Amino acid sequence: MRADLLALTDRDLEGLSNRGTVRRAARELERGKATAELTDEDGSITATWSDGVVCTIPAGVALADARCTCAAVGVCRHLVRTVMALRSSAPEEEPEPWDPGAISDEVLAPHFRRGGLARARSAFEAGCLVELIRSHKPQARFHSPPAALTFSVPGDPRYTRCSCDEEAPCRHVPMAVWAFRLLPEGEVSGRIEVAAEDADALGSLLDEVEAALADVAELGLAGTSRGLADRLQQLAVRARAAGLAWPAEILEELLLEWSRHAEGDARFSPEGTALLAGELLIRLDAIRNAPEGVPRAWVRGSRDDREMKLSGARFVGLGTEATVRRGLVELRAWLQDLGTGELAALSRRFRDPDDPEVAPPAFARLARRQLTAGVPGLAAIGGGQMLTKGGRLRPSRRMRLGRTRVSVSPSRHDWSDLATAGFAQVREQLRGLLPAALRPRRVGADFFVVAISAVEDAGFDPLEQALRATLTDARGDTCALFHPFEARAAAGFEALIRRLEAAPTWVSGRFRLDGEQLLLAPVGLVWEGDLLQPWVDAPEEVRADDEELQPGRPADEVVRALRDELLTASADLLTGGLARCDYLSARDWSDLALRAEELGADLLLRPIRALADELDGKQRRPRWQPTDATRALFDLLLLSELAKDMGSDPYT
Repeated sequence: MRADLLALTDRDLEGLSNRGTVRRAARELERGKATAELTDEDGSITATWSDGVVCTIPAGVALADARCTCAAVGVCRHLVRTVMALRSSAPEEEPEPWDPGAISDEVLAPHFRRGGLARARSAFEAGCLVELIRSHKPQARFHSPPAALTFSVPGDPRYTRCSCDEEAPCRHVPMAVWAFRLLPEGEVSGRIEVAAEDADALGSLLDEVEAALADVAELGLAGTSRGLADRLQQLAVRARAAGLAWPAEILEELLLEWSRHAEGDARFSPEGTALLAGELLIRLDAIRNAPEGVPRAWVRGSRDDREMKLSGARFVGLGTEATVRRGLVELRAWLQDLGTGELAALSRRFRDPDDPEVAPPAFARLARRQLTAGVPGLAAIGGGQMLTKGGRLRPSRRMRLGRTRVSVSPSRHDWSDLATAGFAQVREQLRGLLPAALRPRRVGADFFVVAISAVEDAGFDPLEQALRATLTDARGDTCALFHPFEARAAAGFEALIRRLEAAPTWVSGRFRLDGEQLLLAPVGLVWEGDLLQPWVDAPEEVRADDEELQPGRPADEVVRALRDELLTASADLLTGGLARCDYLSARDWSDLALRAEELGADLLLRPIRALADELDGKQRRPRWQPTDATRALFDLLLLSELAKDMGSDPYT
């Protein structure tokens, strides 16, 4: 049997042909409309089909160059059927990880025109940052210009899928092979940076950005004038022109929050604004100091990180999650581009009712609200397949649809081509994952799909008010599932408890490491083609009236409460401005310093106490200057942003 043909999955075949052809070929085989007589003569495959068509794949010839007696051009459905028939006749084997670095230049050379390898080598040596994953389908993600490459067949550069526009095999194939050779032996994943460019003279621009942010902190968003907003916009334009794509995007998002606040838009988030400011400060410091082990291109971004138009893109939903901040709910549907394999996210914010006597709506209800006319809610998008004829994709892979033509259809939820190799690979990738503020701002760095073989110890933990379970993958590695109880998602929560009596086929969600323990915050789980989205699903047969499922007091609630209160207080200062603080604000910060001291939060105590002292001195010094208070506030904003990656549970 031909090992190269047996390694091709349905998704690989879609890349060689198209999705409709693959689905039609699969239906014809499943319904018995076509049968084949297969012969293998020294690697030359011939398929004589019952409908009179004959397909021939000579030895050493790739599927794209095979012959079929039908009139179609390219990889037709008969050739696709031939590969599917070969797969069904061969014994099933667990695919093994392999290393593209083992592909020699002699193997690469015949597949490129004269001078092609030399040009690829020049581009590689001129400067290259690439993230690599060794698996049964190795991947290489190039940072600038952005491209995502997948190797489909072990040792064969002809079978590759890349997000670039070049014909396969593209120039990224040899560049990826050379990068894999630099990845240390035994490492499952890593990043390779070649010939990093010298630091540019950016000091003046960075200082201007930080000075503008200091003015916002002094005046507050409430006191920020149109002139200061225009100044921030000009800095964003200059930053993008200088190749500082991620600082520029943060400035643009800060301006969006400013406009929401100025217009009284219910989607304004003070805490979200504070976290954006903290991330910007971290990136500015990292660009100045160039810490070892942190690629500059990750912190800065590049000129190639820009917004893209979507046209005819198809996405498969991987589930929908909910995030709650003060009076605000954000729902996010996770999607994977079937063409490139890249993750993307589509989100929407909802403001809770101002009247405390009015119960806020359940997440399931919010997730079913139409995004625009003719576009269903996020629950349908996160649980189906979406074809969009337009819209835009930001550099961070956040999607904006606008008035785009969108069609959403049901999904079979077969994630076999989307899943990673298992928990061991996830663990290796997370070990090398930098904090969010020091890596590219693309969503999904901690989001994975994994196949599951068993589930154990699933049950409700009254102390943590959360569902816990132990999941096992096909290789026997384990992961701890953690899903907190939320009254507004109670039906989905109990549905998850009941359904975990049996092991799901697939699970998607956010992963993190707690020491050596791998933790999963689930977003979607599939049982035999049926998807459960525990945050936004409300099955009719499930009623969350169990008295045990009531909000409780987690063991580390006090620590989390201090961290949440600190973020809220910092966000209020950034919104109202240091110049408007009075003695009540000084007293509140002094109380916060006492609680931090009682808990032994030494890292937080110094800037909290410094800010409290400065605000107290503001009431007594007629010529008070906000410089020291701004520095202390900046330190707290920075720490609040870092706390997202250092929480004691998956949602902190």
